[in-house]
Parts: sequence; C-alpha cells; structure tokens
Amino acid sequence: MKWYYSDGSKQIGPIDEAELIRLMQAGQVCGASQIWKEGTPSWISANNSDLKEHLLPEPPPMNPTPPPMASPVGAPSGAKLVMPRNPPRSVGWMTFWGFIWPGLGQALCGQGSKGAVLMVASFILCAITSFTIILPLGICVAGAIDANKVAKRLAMGKAVEEWKFFPGSN
Repeated sequence: MKWYYSDGSKQIGPIDEAELIRLMQAGQVCGASQIWKEGTPSWISANNSDLKEHLLPEPPPMNPTPPPMASPVGAPSGAKLVMPRNPPRSVGWMTFWGFIWPGLGQALCGQGSKGAVLMVASFILCAITSFTIILPLGICVAGAIDANKVAKRLAMGKAVEEWKFFPGSN
C-alpha cells in the first residue's frame, strides 16, 4: 500500500507503509502530520490513523512564560527584586558613589526608589546640620557600605530586594 505525507510545506510520496512507519518512529512524521493513502477520501492526521501506535510520544506543550522567580529567602512575598546585570556594576565604583552621595550607588545598582529617597534624605540632613562633618560623614560611610553590599550580591548573580538595606551574601 502506498502512502503520502505532508511535511507542512509539500506533499511527499508515494512511499511504502514500512517507510512511513520508519519515519514515524524516527520522529520525522509526527502526530499532527497529515497522511493519506490510496482509497481514503481525505487527508487525516497521523494521530487519527491506524498507524498511530508507531508515533513517538509527543512531549507536553511548553509554557511560553516561565514561572515567576522565587523571592530570596526571608523576602516578603511580592517584594520587587533587582536582578543582576551582565556585566555587573563595579563593586568599587558603587562603593565610591555610595560614599560621595549616599543613594547614588544604590540607584546605579538598580535600587532606584531606595536610592532616590536616600539621596534626598542625605541632602536634607546635610542642609539641616549646615553640612557639619560628623553627620554627613556617618551618612556617607553607611551609604558606601550599603552600596558595597548591594553591588557584591548582584555581582555574585543573586537578586536583591529593591528596599533591602545591607543585604547579606547568602
């Protein structure tokens, strides 16, 4: 008996039934492939034919959207995450910018809201204290340490919460 099959763009055949079975077992003719043999009224899918037992099992359909990434351990569910960049920001430069203007290193790392709030807050605190050295120096050191920890975590390829201060390396 002679068979024909469609590879999606053209009709191929006639071929022997044994050849069609070989193509099915090799995965070249799948369940959705249209096949026809002399004496049948129309084309049918291989899944609906008498030869369906020779088809390779179909893999389950792929989900086009991957599942959401889990939050870091201890992160509240639904927390906005900052994902690592490729290439990562320089830890040294982020520490430097975090010292020069607290919040700038964080903003450059991707913690935009946190960085903006820290920049405004540090400016206001410096203005209130008439830019005396003690308070601004403490703010600058804390900003540099936080920016360093954020940048290190991201450089290790780990996500960090947008509002997380001094994230650990775990």
